[in-house]
Amino acid sequence: MIIDEYIKTFTLENTESSKEIHRLINMMPNYIKRNSIVKSYKKNDVIYRKDEETTFVTYVLEGSYIVVNEFESGKIYEPIILHKNDFIGVVEVVMNFSNIISTITANEDLQIFRFPAKDFKKWMDESFELTRMVLEAVSKNFFGNMRISGEGIILDTKYQFISHILQNASMVDDYYELNESREKTSKRTGINIRTLYRHIKELKDNNMITTKGRRIQFDENGHEELYNLYKNLRNK
Repeated sequence: MIIDEYIKTFTLENTESSKEIHRLINMMPNYIKRNSIVKSYKKNDVIYRKDEETTFVTYVLEGSYIVVNEFESGKIYEPIILHKNDFIGVVEVVMNFSNIISTITANEDLQIFRFPAKDFKKWMDESFELTRMVLEAVSKNFFGNMRISGEGIILDTKYQFISHILQNASMVDDYYELNESREKTSKRTGINIRTLYRHIKELKDNNMITTKGRRIQFDENGHEELYNLYKNLRNK
């Protein structure tokens, strides 16, 4: 769908998210509207793959997405979930990086504006208001992630384990599966192996997950129960 078609259907609602979308639409020059599109992704679809060419910038209209930071050493920083009204790929464009620095996947069904990278850079050069909007979004994410990362050090290890399961499990047929050794899970979460096994037993006893060898599996009901427990632990 082209952006002009989306604009015709857009209804301004009394929410911060809707107001931010309206703000962005109002400042769009015609060359952006002509050359950009509205695109949808399904849960687990890859939006950007690390090291691919930086060809577009994304603005998230609906849904949330996962950022996976991989370093040259092979270490993977614990993935983080971000939400709508965020720009993706803008850091690479501003810094003139020719390749994407992180893998980005859809955490749920997602709808986005997709801008050609060169056009978006030109737009930023021309519009102080857009630059300010981008800085606000990037700053919000930076400080939010710093706060969450800091809290993660002192939060319950069960919270960290459930967060790891939810963010790393993949769909296999009609269920979710985390297929990695307990040793790898321990290294990625920093949770002691014995504590890890205790958390797995507790989740199994509560019928949230099942295990087959190294694989942790759960269905949609299990996903909902895990997510509710994750939220409860997060808000303690």
